[in-house]
Amino acid sequence: VASDISERKKQEEEIRASLKEKEVMLAEIHHRVKNNLAVISGLLQLQTYSANNEEVEKALSDSQMRVQSIALVHEMLYESESLAYIKYDKYINDLLQAISSMHMNSKEIKLTSEVEPISLSINQAIPCSLLINELIVNAFKHAFNDQEEGEIKVKLRQHEDEITMVISDTGSGFDIEKFNDSDSLGATLIKTLSDQLGSKFEILENSKNKGSVFKIKFIRESHSDQVHPSSFSRNNPKS
Repeated sequence: VASDISERKKQEEEIRASLKEKEVMLAEIHHRVKNNLAVISGLLQLQTYSANNEEVEKALSDSQMRVQSIALVHEMLYESESLAYIKYDKYINDLLQAISSMHMNSKEIKLTSEVEPISLSINQAIPCSLLINELIVNAFKHAFNDQEEGEIKVKLRQHEDEITMVISDTGSGFDIEKFNDSDSLGATLIKTLSDQLGSKFEILENSKNKGSVFKIKFIRESHSDQVHPSSFSRNNPKS
């Protein structure tokens, strides 16, 4: 009996050591991905500075913001204890700051959020982040052409397993038919990312004031839907 207990303890220690090793490896992967994406973002920024065509400059700037939104997910996963889930309310605030800094101009466009404490897996965090980025950037580009001030607002809430994300603006409104028929990169990404989340996607008119409302609903992926090394705390490997 003593021999069996000793063998069982040895096996448990080996399993714990293996899990810890996998945690460190996964953290290092997130760290390296984040750093590689930062390099790509930097290269896109350099190309933006040297672009002599406004359309090319905008395309490069948009691509840089998409890369940054993905890099931010990996950065937060690297800093997270679970390595598989991030605190998405904190992430959104960081993402909105990054988007605001990329779209600073003479107009007074406020970017605000109303977000409940929610955690999302990497499988959902990345497409959700890209979707938020596309919708906000689209609003910055097109919603306020005839206005000097306005607001873009992001709301995120959870009821049981359902996540509801609402992105609204006080701009000039949105041509729904034109969007549905559009084959632009932005419109294609919005449709593709919505499908990837398995979400219900609606475009509505802002009832309180003029503008547009984008509503996305999807089912949050639970911890049991994922296989990941462990959710207990660990120390990050050094840079």
